[in-house]
Amino acid sequence: MTAQVKEPFVFTLALRARAGAVVLARDLVTMAFEQWGLERLDYNGRLIMSELTTNAVRACEEDAEITVRVWRADGGDPVLEVSDPSPLLPVYGNADLEAERGRGLFIVNLLAKDLIVLRRTGTEKTVRAVMDAT
Repeated sequence: MTAQVKEPFVFTLALRARAGAVVLARDLVTMAFEQWGLERLDYNGRLIMSELTTNAVRACEEDAEITVRVWRADGGDPVLEVSDPSPLLPVYGNADLEAERGRGLFIVNLLAKDLIVLRRTGTEKTVRAVMDAT
């Protein structure tokens, strides 16, 4: 695990695709939101980051490197993003009431004001959720 804080306050964490990565990614959100005085958004931010990181861990081979970032857009809105090397793009699931999977992006879309999927070089992708700071 490698953690960096770049100016102006871009919190970055490089992780291995394992179940424990989700906890560390959520903690990065809390660290950033406390720094910015956005504690009121912490619960939703942690939930969004949990869903994005879980999707990345499931999409990758075990121990692949994933990168999580938390930063603020020009208007001050928090941006949560996860990059991974998998070519599989996230999809909305059609989960029934008994399903244990398939609701993550639906939840993220409810809590974030914007959800963006970016295809990077090669097969890498980044999934970005923009929250409303107001």
